[in-house]
Order: sequence, then C-alpha cells, then structure tokens
Amino acid sequence: MKVKVISPTIQEFDGERYYLCGNYFQHRGKRLHVAVWKYHNGEPLKGYHVHHIDEDRSNNQIENLCLMPSGMHTSFHQNQEKRREYQQKHIKDMRELASEWHKSEAGKEMHRRIAKKQWENAEPIKYICTECGKEFESRHHYGPNENTFCSPNCKAAFRRHSGTDDVDRVCAYCGKTFRVNRYSKAQCCSRDCAVKRRWNK
Repeated sequence: MKVKVISPTIQEFDGERYYLCGNYFQHRGKRLHVAVWKYHNGEPLKGYHVHHIDEDRSNNQIENLCLMPSGMHTSFHQNQEKRREYQQKHIKDMRELASEWHKSEAGKEMHRRIAKKQWENAEPIKYICTECGKEFESRHHYGPNENTFCSPNCKAAFRRHSGTDDVDRVCAYCGKTFRVNRYSKAQCCSRDCAVKRRWNK
C-alpha cells in the first residue's frame, strides 16, 4: 500500500489522514512513517527507530524507510549543521509546494469553503448608509474611512452624485463640451439641443 500525498501538509495511508506537525506527519500522536513501517513489517525491533533514508520526512513510502539503532539515529539527527541545512531546504521546498497547491483548483476550492464558512459565522455589524442615511446591518467589515451602502442602488447613486464615472463629451448638435456619466447614452449637452437635433434629422 502506497502513501497518498493529498497536499504539502496532508498525506493519507490505510484510510487515515496525517497532517504535518513540526517535522513529521502525524495523526493523534501517531507518526505516519512508523505506521507505514508497522503495516509492512510489523512492530520495529526493540532499540531501533524508523529512519527516512533520503532524510526527507515528507517521503513516507516504505521504500524510503529503514530501521536504525536508536543511539545511532539520535546521534545522526544531532548533527546540527546537517540538520539545519536539511530544515532550511525542507522549509523552502514546502513553501514552494504549498504556494503551488494554494493556486491549484483544490486549493482555491478550500479557500472558497473557508471564506463561505467565515461569512456565514460572521456577526452582523450596524452601519449608516453613506448615501441615504439609513441604518443597516452587514456581515462585511467596513474600514473606518470606507463609504458604507445599504444596497447596490445606493452605491450606484453615490457614484453618480460623486461624479466618479463622469466623462467629457462633445454635444452632437452645438459642439459644446459637456460632462456626463460614462454609462449615459446622452449625445447632447441639453434637452433643447437634443430636440433641435431630432428636428433637423
């Protein structure tokens, strides 16, 4: 039986999921590499530890595991310089893998689920609508200097009144430059010009 790698921090074996905790993948105090060894070979011999042959503790396949006398194993991992180099490389590799996973569809789906759950559990906060002055509640947390709106209509009205979407146009009748909302279909600067333009046509 193979260990299934779910993500940089999750691996699955024999129906159980193990999570990266410190340097090892664990589940309820049980280490994955030891569980793999026991599944294939039974209990480790007394006085021996299960060791990762390539020193990569995320590689928990049985081919990468062996028994090592506990004293030798402890001494091996007490080599601080070697251990420090390994940890730095391991952290770098895990960050790169984690970054790739978070950009994947599975990673995005996880973030969507978390965001949805946080939204559903968020406590509504009372605000005053910047446009109409009405009090309303929202789960969205507005910043202290942000405009707040009770509805999309109020937000749209505020943008119209603020002139955020205004642009300059040239009147199709008199040639005068006038300002108008970019989403408006108006081609003339005034109603009079619009009427005269229609009559001329």
